[in-house]
Amino acid sequence: MFIDIHRDSQPKKVTTADIHQKRYATLFFVVGKEHKNYEKNRKFVEELHHDLEKKYSGLSRGVVVKGEFDGDGVYNQDLTEHALLIEFGGVDNNLTELYNSAEALADDFLVNTTGESRRFNRFPKQLIETNHFQKRNYS
Repeated sequence: MFIDIHRDSQPKKVTTADIHQKRYATLFFVVGKEHKNYEKNRKFVEELHHDLEKKYSGLSRGVVVKGEFDGDGVYNQDLTEHALLIEFGGVDNNLTELYNSAEALADDFLVNTTGESRRFNRFPKQLIETNHFQKRNYS
């Protein structure tokens, strides 16, 4: 599996969802159609989108298919049949929203691959609130 993670340029009102009384950075899946793995990747991503929507309705903004005139149409997805390009939140989402989404996505992957759900707690609240994960100014 190959996962290419980007952040969306859309504003926070588009890239944020309230689900089960928690805020999440939305996910948006991009599939390139200019390579031999296109159909398998599209099917894989659409199944992931639908599975996420069952448990976390509103987390996924959907799947978009792009050809050579919409971008390069490949996005390194020619490397494997299970390649993902995920627009993961946007420029205005905070770390808590991103971590909530990462946990939901990881939980969905575990259910699909092992059949059991396991909640992750890799980023304790006290770590998020410290300077370890503060926004950096790279200008």
